[in-house]
Amino acid sequence: VIGSDGTVYFAASDRLIRAVSATGQLLWGVDPGGLPSAGMALQSGVLYFPTSKGELAAYGTNGYLAWRLDLHSDLAAIPAVAGDGTIYVGTLTGYLAAVTPSGSLKWQFQSGDPIVVAPVVTHAGYVIFASDANLFELSPGGVLRWQQPLGYRVSGHLALDKSGNVYFTDAN
Repeated sequence: VIGSDGTVYFAASDRLIRAVSATGQLLWGVDPGGLPSAGMALQSGVLYFPTSKGELAAYGTNGYLAWRLDLHSDLAAIPAVAGDGTIYVGTLTGYLAAVTPSGSLKWQFQSGDPIVVAPVVTHAGYVIFASDANLFELSPGGVLRWQQPLGYRVSGHLALDKSGNVYFTDAN
């Protein structure tokens, strides 16, 4: 992920997350205690990423740990961060978790199938995500607004247009 100042934040197979300046200078490298299992999200100076230990980790752009939350499941999707700071992340056990900016679990919604694609947040604050079999939209409080069965798994990412329509490609 790239910060507004051009700093690049990334993880590598050596278990370290690093920050490199826009000019290529290594700013820091830290071991987050588990290999990042998906990409990172950056919001308000905080990096959010899932780890191979089933945790959602939050690190400041200075390289210091802000918090960790054990979600007791493997995580394979990049987290999404809403305008109010809520972090949404899906688990391979089928839960979509909503986490406060301070690292507390707000709620979980059971989809019934693994979630391997990053969720998206609409301008109105609703969260849309895909499990292996369905597309869902939840309110910011975790209440199901709609569910649409899918013929095939989502392949790639979900995308929203300015009208709130969701687009994706499937495995077919």
